[in-house]
Formats: sequence, C-alpha cells, structure tokens
Amino acid sequence: TPSQVMGSREEIERLETAIDALPDDQREALILVRYEGMSMAEAGVEMGRSPDAVRMLVSRAIVKLGQSLGASDVMA
Repeated sequence: TPSQVMGSREEIERLETAIDALPDDQREALILVRYEGMSMAEAGVEMGRSPDAVRMLVSRAIVKLGQSLGASDVMA
C-alpha cells in the first residue's frame, strides 16, 4: 500500500541519516563489510587496517546505529 511504501522510505532515510552521522572510519568499514560484502581482511586491505581493527570499527558502528535507531531497528 502507499502508506507502507512511505513508511519504508522514512525508515531508509532514518538509516541513511544515522550512517552518515557515524565517524568516517566506522562508516567506511560498515559499508565495505555489510553493504559491499567484503570480508574483514579485504576491507582491512582497502582501508589500510588489520582485520581486527575493521571488526572493531564495524562493531562500534553497529552499536552507534543501535543507539540512534533503537536496537529493534538495527537487528531487523
């Protein structure tokens, strides 16, 4: 329905806004791993970081998104 489409668009806008508000390194790591499908090692090479550093950046990004959006939205 049109109202469901509008609700989906609003949720996408909220997510994009929250991602844009992340620190640059967290945002980059999150996008590389979660959206582009890179492994932690591949993202590490791209970012000039170790896989463990990328893992921490992604974890911190997810926590911040959870705080911004509410935990139920991030887990969906």
